[in-house]
Amino acid sequence: VLQLDQCGRCLADYVLFGTLARASNCLPALTAASLRAAYRLSDVGLSALVSAAPSLRSINLSQCSLLTSDGIASLAASLGSVLRELYLDDCQGLEAKHILSALLEFEQLEVLSLAGMETVSDDFVSRFVSERGHKIKELVLADCMWVILNRLPFEI
Repeated sequence: VLQLDQCGRCLADYVLFGTLARASNCLPALTAASLRAAYRLSDVGLSALVSAAPSLRSINLSQCSLLTSDGIASLAASLGSVLRELYLDDCQGLEAKHILSALLEFEQLEVLSLAGMETVSDDFVSRFVSERGHKIKELVLADCMWVILNRLPFEI
């Protein structure tokens, strides 16, 4: 487990390359990483971390505002068959409709947290749940102001 919550500007991409993610598969036993509020972490740094830790089962990227849909797509391409928990709370650089296809690639995903993501809508939730809901144990949508769960055509 690697927990670097609130590391803010200290965890820029170049720091990852110089310390944790020096080479591919250099952290083979790492299964959980929390980088909440690493607001200088970009798609490039995320890709390096994922390459260094191919056994990740849980990753918290909440409040990582530089991440884009390309970073989430890269994460899905690398960990789509193994990742079980993904936290993207308050990632202001992400738009729900642009990451949906990547989220659908996570075959083993059991926990998805999108709290505070303003672009999550009923249509997004409906599509995600219809395609991946059979595995989901926890779906966090707190403060997603465009979700009106009582109008969804299914029970959560």
